[in-house]
Amino acid sequence: MGTDVLRDLMSQADAVREDFGPRTVRMWLFAHDGLTAEAEDFAREHGILWSARPEFDALLLHLGLRTLPEL
Repeated sequence: MGTDVLRDLMSQADAVREDFGPRTVRMWLFAHDGLTAEAEDFAREHGILWSARPEFDALLLHLGLRTLPEL
């Protein structure tokens, strides 16, 4: 996943802040195959969290849920 998706996520977070005024907005996305190196740098710089397939499956198992199906 590249920076375009991250920029869209930031725009959505800005809209939530403007429309609802929450105390905190946490940007976190699931990128099945991870982020490009450029996108990783961008995400770190802007406080965007991400999970790739292995991390997401580990979270699901921790919660007692089944992992994602193989595609």
